[in-house]
Amino acid sequence: MKYLKTFNESNTEDLGEHIAMDLLPRFKKMREEGNIITVDYFDQYMEDRGASSDLYHSVMNHLVNMGFDFDSEPGEELDSEEPYLK
Repeated sequence: MKYLKTFNESNTEDLGEHIAMDLLPRFKKMREEGNIITVDYFDQYMEDRGASSDLYHSVMNHLVNMGFDFDSEPGEELDSEEPYLK
């Protein structure tokens, strides 16, 4: 994500995919270290980096399509639908 400006200037077709490819190993490592990666965590992570709503959703979709399952907060009910895969 530190190269977001470079990506924005490069006319790459899918910035979200490139960011997801960068984040996937980081998030997997964080999870191995005992961290919980929730949708709220991801939302704050992207917001802190100035990501637009479209970019946020694109990255999330790519992460899910790459097999990354976000954790749920303890006591949080899970929806039976998967809104980011539609």
